[in-house]
Amino acid sequence: MSKSPRVLFAILMTLALCLSLAPTVFADDPDPLLIKEAAITKLLQVPYGTKIPDDMIFKFEVRPVSMNRATETSLLQTMPYGTSIDDEGRPSGSVEIDFGVEDMPGITVGGISTWYLESGSLFNANAFPHAGVYEYRIAEIPNTYPVSTTTSPVEVITWSGAVYTVKVFVTETTDDEREIYAIEAERTAADGDDGDTLGKVDPTPGGNTEGGTSGSGDDGKADITKGEYEYSQMTFTNTYYKTNVKDRDDLEKGDYTLAVSKTVNTGDAGLGSLLMPFSFALTVKAPSLVPGEPVFTAYIIEKIAEKEYVVSDEPIEFTSGTGQTFSLRHDQCLAFIDTPVGTSYEVGEAGATNYTPGVNVIYNGDGENNSEVSFTTTGETDKGLYLPGDYTESKIALYVGEGKNSADFTNTFENITPAGLDINDLPFYGLILVALVALVTFIAVRSRKRYKHYVRVSRKTTR
Repeated sequence: MSKSPRVLFAILMTLALCLSLAPTVFADDPDPLLIKEAAITKLLQVPYGTKIPDDMIFKFEVRPVSMNRATETSLLQTMPYGTSIDDEGRPSGSVEIDFGVEDMPGITVGGISTWYLESGSLFNANAFPHAGVYEYRIAEIPNTYPVSTTTSPVEVITWSGAVYTVKVFVTETTDDEREIYAIEAERTAADGDDGDTLGKVDPTPGGNTEGGTSGSGDDGKADITKGEYEYSQMTFTNTYYKTNVKDRDDLEKGDYTLAVSKTVNTGDAGLGSLLMPFSFALTVKAPSLVPGEPVFTAYIIEKIAEKEYVVSDEPIEFTSGTGQTFSLRHDQCLAFIDTPVGTSYEVGEAGATNYTPGVNVIYNGDGENNSEVSFTTTGETDKGLYLPGDYTESKIALYVGEGKNSADFTNTFENITPAGLDINDLPFYGLILVALVALVTFIAVRSRKRYKHYVRVSRKTTR
């Protein structure tokens, strides 16, 4: 035998020996990380400032698929979640997550708040009939929250399309006790356009900061830069937004979703104009959860008494993200009737000669349990005032909340003194006048003394 065949034979024998020593892996062997608990996480994405309805509940179908690969209905009915029969005659159970709670964990990024809640642990070892491999299919049950589509608030919700296959590996420790040896969860269908990838996920309750598959979680909080997370990754994502729609009758009472108003302070001398129009620029942007480029409707309304307004006949339409100009005079405002909660905006007023602009922005005001935010600033005389512009701290208020939302501009006319007389110079004029009076008096006295002296001299000479 030549050298080359001997070398090849040695390599093949070594490979065969390695394969013989490797552990046998079957299709139903568990993940070596041996996750022992699983929970469902509901992620709810809403525009900033959106109040979640108290009766919002999400439901999930947990459907038995097989027991040790067997799929007979009689066997599936002995599995946890197998006691009920669905509309298609299959054993099935369900899990609920109630979002009508306070102090939910969440985070707000880019005007979108993401709230999350977990279910309880899905599986109890002793609920399984015996040792084996149990497979489930978990998906969201849609339309469990009835949205309002015709009356205010008008609501829109999207339901999750995610689907998970979960395998539970159960062992027996005694005749009466069982133990979950491992749980595997695999995402087989994604939510939609959210970029979720398919494949195995970590369903550990509390995420990997509480004993999951990766990440340190030393302080009990997730560090996303290290790949950590605070909840089970068996997630179902929904989006929800709403619009507190108004009509013309509401506008007549000064009730709107967003308004830009104008007030003129005529100054001490009353020289400011209550009839002069002032120019504004406004860009309204719908929350990113709202599809397309919606068009919003506004009217010019004019105040005639407290909470009593006259509404213009013609609406003004604003396309989301597109700036537009308009004019307002004293006691007028541009009022919207259909901007969704979480809508953001940028607004500004052009400069007007001899007027000093100021603005007070109110977010989510006038209502019980509303967390009102406000921002106030004053600009420079003769110059425009634009938000956010240099006033970055105003951004938090430039949103549409559940309550009243407005940018109220006030222009103050600066006093102008008629030409030839400046009230600031009056003290100096007074001093000059006093000096002139004193001078005239001095000259008159001197002249009188001289005159008397001349008379006396003339009389003496005559004698």
